[in-house]
Amino acid sequence: MQLTRRNIPTTVLAVVVLVVGVSGGATAAALITGADVKDGSLTSADIKDGTLTTNDLKQGGVSGNRLKGESTSGNKLQKGTVSGDRLKDGAVTSSKIQDGTIESNDLSSAAKDSLKTTYSGPNWSIVDRNVQGGGDSYLRSGPTTATATGVTAPPLGIGSLGIRTAGPADKAAFGDQVDFVGDDFSGVTAAAYSVFATGEDFSGGPTNLPSISFELLFPAGGANPGFHTLFYQPSIAATDVNKWTTIDAVADTTPHWGLSGAAGTTCDQNGALCTFAQVQAYIAANDQGTTILTVQITKGSGQPAFSGAVDALQINNDVFDFEPFGVSITHP
Repeated sequence: MQLTRRNIPTTVLAVVVLVVGVSGGATAAALITGADVKDGSLTSADIKDGTLTTNDLKQGGVSGNRLKGESTSGNKLQKGTVSGDRLKDGAVTSSKIQDGTIESNDLSSAAKDSLKTTYSGPNWSIVDRNVQGGGDSYLRSGPTTATATGVTAPPLGIGSLGIRTAGPADKAAFGDQVDFVGDDFSGVTAAAYSVFATGEDFSGGPTNLPSISFELLFPAGGANPGFHTLFYQPSIAATDVNKWTTIDAVADTTPHWGLSGAAGTTCDQNGALCTFAQVQAYIAANDQGTTILTVQITKGSGQPAFSGAVDALQINNDVFDFEPFGVSITHP
């Protein structure tokens, strides 16, 4: 007997439709590719959160203006991936750089040249004509020492003017023979310095110390015309050794100033000496118009051996800082 469509059982037809439907659906799913999706038709809402990986992103496809401001921090970047050409000029300031991490190799040639140490205060030097025997003066670092009460260091910077003599036959001299020439000595209102002396220096006496010295030109019409040297000879206490001690030569009320070539006068260097105020009064009364030739730090002959230092020499409003590579001027 021949079967007709109406004679096929309903159950059989359902199975056939099911099989065809499943087979056709699987085939259709397998055939959908990127080409089947319209460009620009997918949005972030169509992508499951957290499913995109680095491999899904086109190399160079994400630019900085596509990132939320301050959304990328250092810990989000692979170590060694950010080079200098990726940084905006001026974007990295000193506050972003860890102290002590910049080395010489990190500097350009121009930067290295700008950091080269240059000698300052070129007119300060050894005054050779006043040196005797083995007297020596030199720019140095320190002295910096640790004591029971703490560390003592030069009052300015890291350095000082070293002074050494081996005995009475030696004299050291260091000064400026250019910058003070012609200055009116009556205009000097401040003179001070700091000294470093050891116990061995003090054993030679409380005045076994370097001096401030002015070489002066007294006017032709005065009582003592011509060249004279005015020096200040300080003294310290035993408690001042092995540390830096500041001495104010103008405020010192003890007679410690003396003039050469002024025998029998109030301020004769071989006499009773005088205070700074008495020096100025004497010059004003007898040799008005006296000018400066040089300013020096000296350690005179005729005194015991000395090894110490001087720093922060003040003449009026200028303070001279002795450093290993020169003498610079600061202001109090």
